[in-house]
Amino acid sequence: MKKGARLKLPNHFVAPLHSIGFSIGNKKIQSEDILIPADFCTFDNADNLLVIEDSCNPPHFHRLYPVLVETINSLENTQNFPMEINALKMDGKKDTWRGFELKNRGKNCVLLQGMFITREKTNFKQQLPERALQPGDTMRFVFSQNNVNQVNNPDDILIDEKNFGKLDFPDKLLLTDKNNNYVVLYDSCNLRNNSGNCLIM
Repeated sequence: MKKGARLKLPNHFVAPLHSIGFSIGNKKIQSEDILIPADFCTFDNADNLLVIEDSCNPPHFHRLYPVLVETINSLENTQNFPMEINALKMDGKKDTWRGFELKNRGKNCVLLQGMFITREKTNFKQQLPERALQPGDTMRFVFSQNNVNQVNNPDDILIDEKNFGKLDFPDKLLLTDKNNNYVVLYDSCNLRNNSGNCLIM
């Protein structure tokens, strides 16, 4: 696209400490992203940057730098796998919510495609939404029964505790792809007991 080309952005609400996501191409990385045509910018050199300008006279300019998104759709090779269980909370009164978080501990933005959270010894299987996670971001899974915090977090993924199965026997939480390859996210002596001798991968 020639230098100085403009694309009007739609009105967009941004909550405090949140960000606006721009997806380049024909598919949004996250549902709330603003889609920019692929032919509008290519990021093929250091000088090819996006700039946001306002309608003031003179306008104010803000440069945007591209964020690399690492798409993971297979778990055949899991060396340096960036995801882990960040917390396993089972006491809704003590922790204000019950469930667990999947955290991106890598350095890149990660998009998981066709992935499921499963348990090794039960038939529990919960598909993950295709949601890009920045480094340090978490995807939270909460149990739907007696969870006082569930209505306050629209991005939470609700889990039916009956389908999840009993918590009082040794089990593992796995991340599984569509070909049944998996990585162990949480190897627990007891999913109800979050003690120091239970291993978080």
